[in-house]
Amino acid sequence: MTAAVPASTPAAPARHIAADRLYWSVIPQGAHLREGVRRFRFEQVLPVPVESLHTATAITAHGDAVLIGIDRDQLAADLARLGGSSDDTWRLIPDALPAHVLSAGIDADIATRLNLLTGAYEPAARRRLRHLAVAVPIVAMVLTAVLMVIGTQRRQNALQQHAAEVRHATETMITAALPPSASGLDPQVRLTMEVRRLSQARHGQADLDRYQDVAASLAACLKRWPADLRTRVETLTATPQRIVVRGHVANLADAERLAHALDGGELGSVRWRAEPVQATQSPTGADYTVNLLPLAPVSR
Repeated sequence: MTAAVPASTPAAPARHIAADRLYWSVIPQGAHLREGVRRFRFEQVLPVPVESLHTATAITAHGDAVLIGIDRDQLAADLARLGGSSDDTWRLIPDALPAHVLSAGIDADIATRLNLLTGAYEPAARRRLRHLAVAVPIVAMVLTAVLMVIGTQRRQNALQQHAAEVRHATETMITAALPPSASGLDPQVRLTMEVRRLSQARHGQADLDRYQDVAASLAACLKRWPADLRTRVETLTATPQRIVVRGHVANLADAERLAHALDGGELGSVRWRAEPVQATQSPTGADYTVNLLPLAPVSR
């Protein structure tokens, strides 16, 4: 029998199996290999096919892989002799490490991680707990998704109800604001038409007021015109912002006289200021331009 060192006592309920009843192998840096490759390496030192064995693997801190194996029929017989893999026992581990495994630099504590009660031999209680650990997050995600869908639906219903209330309130206010009509038009269309009509009426009155102010200014401008001044007026332009007089006089002095007569006078409801006259002398007389700008409304 191979000399062995007792394994550390595990924290979880465990049973032990004699180390000399197991097949052992140490694969240096086996942590970097796939499980199928490790089993193939294990088979190289076995007298039987690895498929006939139930195996367990543990990885050391240095990356080495320790593999154990036992004939499936022998394991079933041992479990039957030990009373089966009862729910209060979750692990079946070696009771020690063989000397050749220890000589490879493997710590004795690795034996506590070589559990044979896996796969088909996993205890029912442990299997239920493992399935529960997988099922709980899935159920939680499903419940979360359901709650999100319900919340979204409720929010959508609330928004639709709010929109319906807003529409009803709008229609009520429009109906109260508009006079009765037999046209059959939508109330919102009628409201838009009424707003446009009122806006046009307001703007039209404002334009009419501006035109009346300009007309009054022009009339007052003609009253302040020097009666003895001989001139040929070519254009007379009037807007609420400016009055422009262009024409021809005998000389530059007459152009200055006209600008002086119109300067500072009250033309209509506005007091106007004449800018410096623009005039050019020609052999036949002088061409001039007089610009009048509003100073401020006249206080009554």
